Amino acid sequence: MNNSVNESTDSSPSLLSTSPHCLNTNTKLSICNMFADLLHTHFFEPCNQEFSQNTFENIFAHMELPEEINAEMKAMYDRVDLSKAEQFASAIKEDQFWSDNDISLVLFDILILFIHNGKNEINSLGKLINSFFDWMRISGNYDSRLRHLLILAADTLGITMEIFNECENALICTLEINSSKQAGDNNPSTSSKAEFREKSKKWKRALMIGFGGVVGGTLVGLTGGLATPLLAIGLATLSGSAAALGLATTAGAAVVGSIFGVAGAGWTGYKLKRRCGALEEFTIEILHYRRRSLHIALAVSGWITEDHLDSFKTPWRCLNASNEQYCLRYESKYLLEFGKAIDYIFSVALSCAIQHSLMETALAGVMSAVAWPVSLLGVASVIDNPWNVCIRRSQEVGEQLSQILLSRQHGHRPITLLGFSLGARVIYHCLLFMEKSGNFAGIVQNVILLGTPVGCSPCEWKKISQVVGGFIINGYCRSDWLLKFLYRTMNLQYFVAGLEPIENVSPRIQNKDLSLIVKSHSDYMNKLPEILNFIGIPVDIYGSLADGLDDDCRKIPYIENDNAFSGKGKKVYFETYGCQMNFNDVEIVRAILTKASFQETNNAKEADVVLLMTCAIRQSAEEKIWKRVKQLRKELQSVKGVKYCSPYIGILGCMAKRSAHPSGSEVGLVDLIAGPDAYRDLPRLIASCETGQQAVNTIFSYDETYADIHPVRRDSSSQFAYLSIMRGCSNMCSYCVVPFTRGFEKSRPVKSIENEFRQLCEELKVTLLGQNVNSYCDADASSTIVDGQLYLANGFVNVVKRKKCGIRFAELLQRLSNINNSVRIRFTSPHPKDFPDEVLDVIRNHPNICNSVHLPAQSGSNNVLRRMHRGYTVEAYMNLVEKIKDKIPGVTLTSDFISGFCGETDEDHEQTVQLIKNVQYSYCYTFVYSMRERTKAHRRYCDDVPIDVKKARSQQLQNEFRKGALILNRKFIGKTLTVLVEKESKRSTEFWMGRSDGNLKIIFPKSSVANCFDSSSSSSSIHQRNIKIGDFVDVDINDASSEVLKGVARRIVLLSES
Repeated sequence: MNNSVNESTDSSPSLLSTSPHCLNTNTKLSICNMFADLLHTHFFEPCNQEFSQNTFENIFAHMELPEEINAEMKAMYDRVDLSKAEQFASAIKEDQFWSDNDISLVLFDILILFIHNGKNEINSLGKLINSFFDWMRISGNYDSRLRHLLILAADTLGITMEIFNECENALICTLEINSSKQAGDNNPSTSSKAEFREKSKKWKRALMIGFGGVVGGTLVGLTGGLATPLLAIGLATLSGSAAALGLATTAGAAVVGSIFGVAGAGWTGYKLKRRCGALEEFTIEILHYRRRSLHIALAVSGWITEDHLDSFKTPWRCLNASNEQYCLRYESKYLLEFGKAIDYIFSVALSCAIQHSLMETALAGVMSAVAWPVSLLGVASVIDNPWNVCIRRSQEVGEQLSQILLSRQHGHRPITLLGFSLGARVIYHCLLFMEKSGNFAGIVQNVILLGTPVGCSPCEWKKISQVVGGFIINGYCRSDWLLKFLYRTMNLQYFVAGLEPIENVSPRIQNKDLSLIVKSHSDYMNKLPEILNFIGIPVDIYGSLADGLDDDCRKIPYIENDNAFSGKGKKVYFETYGCQMNFNDVEIVRAILTKASFQETNNAKEADVVLLMTCAIRQSAEEKIWKRVKQLRKELQSVKGVKYCSPYIGILGCMAKRSAHPSGSEVGLVDLIAGPDAYRDLPRLIASCETGQQAVNTIFSYDETYADIHPVRRDSSSQFAYLSIMRGCSNMCSYCVVPFTRGFEKSRPVKSIENEFRQLCEELKVTLLGQNVNSYCDADASSTIVDGQLYLANGFVNVVKRKKCGIRFAELLQRLSNINNSVRIRFTSPHPKDFPDEVLDVIRNHPNICNSVHLPAQSGSNNVLRRMHRGYTVEAYMNLVEKIKDKIPGVTLTSDFISGFCGETDEDHEQTVQLIKNVQYSYCYTFVYSMRERTKAHRRYCDDVPIDVKKARSQQLQNEFRKGALILNRKFIGKTLTVLVEKESKRSTEFWMGRSDGNLKIIFPKSSVANCFDSSSSSSSIHQRNIKIGDFVDVDINDASSEVLKGVARRIVLLSES
């Protein structure tokens, strides 16, 4: 076969038209019957009767059937008792023509058959090709109903969408080649002809790759040879038979502009030239463009969460519905406000456990009665205002979109519309305006509406179904409490489409229950790839993201292959700020990046990526980190020499949410932002930085606990380890930003915790971590205790709804203690309410669980505690203190206090001082109150205590606890405590520093002492040896201050025998 481009315009037949075999009469009858059935079944509406009748008449005329059966065939179409299309498809396949030709040839023939309106002879499959291109030359129109009918026919004949799409791609190559050739003929210069030859080569290569490409190999093998004749069609065009295909004419060149719109340019760069009504922004942007396509897709987002150039594109990166895809950017200022409101109201809702409770409620409809929590209603205005604004504007945006579609600026080709939330509402109103215009036929093929905030009016849904040539998918979720909440005040006549199916309106409407995927309205954005895949829309989650990366990244599926977004030896430098949880998070990140082929370095100047694990608990912590980022940016740029060679700097952890919206001098300082639930995405985010754009993922997860990741510690020889058992916090204390920076409580499965603990059994101290560690609950595991109220200390209340069953903290402690009683177990940070008797009993009965209890009080004033939303009174707190001291002899207590909280008076402060005196803590952490955005205190209270007063009060609390700590510590003089040696003393290398069971710091001289247990001996023995880090040592206490105890080592012991 000659693959060169022939510039001749002779009328030699195509390769396929020379076939000596013709379709027999029975096959032609079967074709007519099959399409008559498809037309009756799928285009029965009054508005489509003329289209359906004309289409069938064209089919019938093209078949050139014998005169004696013409009357019967014409009458056949009016009968409704037709057999199924599948039976006729089977009869078509029985034709002997297919013994020498692949059934895939019928795809082009069907395409030609149903849209041709000329008078050419059609008595063989090959000659049908000429008819199709004659039609293209004449009309340049590709009706959406015709495309849907062709897809139905292809499916009936067992021809895949892959082959159908490649047929369209081959046709595009043919159109573009001949359009370019015509332009060259009109300007017969040597340069024009050379340009045509060069373009033809490129198009031919595109045809070879996209349409069977690898025809002498891969695609032919995968499709059983079906692609070969399709390639032949394309190569016949490329090798000189363009005249035979009817496109080497001026009309053939003009068809490109008609089909693709705006002189062939499509929607590229379309923008609203002037303000239209109340609209401030309306722009059509390219989402993904591989090549021109005979059908296009337009995606419309319902809200945005980031204010950047790709904010409307990001949710739809996975979409793979066409080679030519667009997205609509509109009213971004208002959609951003709505997106932030969703994020906030979702946080408040989860804090009240609203989501969980509403999921368990049978939502009979929008008007069903639900008693909304007062805490949620109290912040309703945060979302109601932007919601009402966006509801109004979405209708105006829909009207503007309808005008663009009706004017066919996208060309005379089918379009698929996709939208979620308010984006679906835009599309809904667009279709209503199109129906009202009356000139809507053949434009829209398919519509996908997800979580649509519109009513289920049968009249209106019937109207929009008439506009669509294919199908409408209504994706709904019965448990979408947020959408229900937004409609709580509206007196609706009908249910909401996003909550209920649209029934008994039109067969074109397909309802998809997304309740197994969508748990709340925000999931329409967060889980869009999964949703689209579920309803059958082609997705390519990682193909679009890899557009700016090298070829290797495109070929390898993300996550499923270890080499996806590989670091390829890039060096990463870590800095960690804040609590123990952050240090554990770095170990998780280290494990993820190590697996992705990154290497850690201790020198920031050698790094390709610098990651800062951040803390946002106080404003001063954030300021410190931003100062460090600026310092790093300056230092590393000077080292690398030029700006674009400097390493990527990333913010991880608690500051991520806030850093995603920087202001002032913070703008542009970091290249990467990853929230606490997005660490798995770091390899992709780092790879995305290479495209020159900031990479951001701050989405919270319902269930991400990194349970399957074994943290990689930097010092593998260390004998002290952290073990995270849960993440996030749902207490919603009014001063605390943790629920907004780390999300809400998620407990790891108990089995994964036990497995990691066994791996840490060689460690001597394991600290269990969690923002609210003693509220742990593995709801998926069975437990002997099922009443959740048993897990609250007396006098304490839950400010949020808790799970009522599962393995709780007490049972987890007991399980871990029993695995290895030689490992000392601590836990931090707890909440006082989650200390029921069961937890205290486990601590008392298991010697390897430290009898040190951290009991954060925060304030000694009931007025302040109420404003803090703590869920207890001072009296209840003191009762718990007495119970702990009674149940656990020798227990040491520590606490947290905040000085200068909103509205704190001198009397409130004195009550806090009195609480410290009454309890006598061994240590107190005191903090000056720092107002944090998004917290309840930030919204409702005034930070009215002067900073100097805050500092003075904090210092007074420090002085007071030290007095009590000194009294407590002096009581240990003359006693022997078992100490775990941790490190050398900071003040002298001649001393060891260790901690007791009660977490008291103890210093004693280095020496050689009796070893009461020699692990290298088969039996117990006593001999002298030097003390080393990791030893348990009995120390005789002979001195004490408020901070440390001092003593002399007596002997080395085993924890289990101490």
